[in-house]
Amino acid sequence: NKSRNSAEKFAKYINCEGHKIFLDIGGGSGIYTINLCKRYKNIVGIIFDMPIVCKIAQEFIEQENLTSSIKTNKGDLWED
Repeated sequence: NKSRNSAEKFAKYINCEGHKIFLDIGGGSGIYTINLCKRYKNIVGIIFDMPIVCKIAQEFIEQENLTSSIKTNKGDLWED
């Protein structure tokens, strides 16, 4: 919830026209990717984070009905 407002502003002000993929490294809950994919229907979002974090992000992705637009990729930012 703390990031919701920032994520909505982020999606509003960043221009992703003409882009196809948004890679969110250390994406956490996925709130930034979710808001971006809701605004830009042509974007495929990829959230890269630790396995437990991806599990949580997946729950939010499902709640927003964005499973066809956003995928998670499990890994360690420092090792993978």
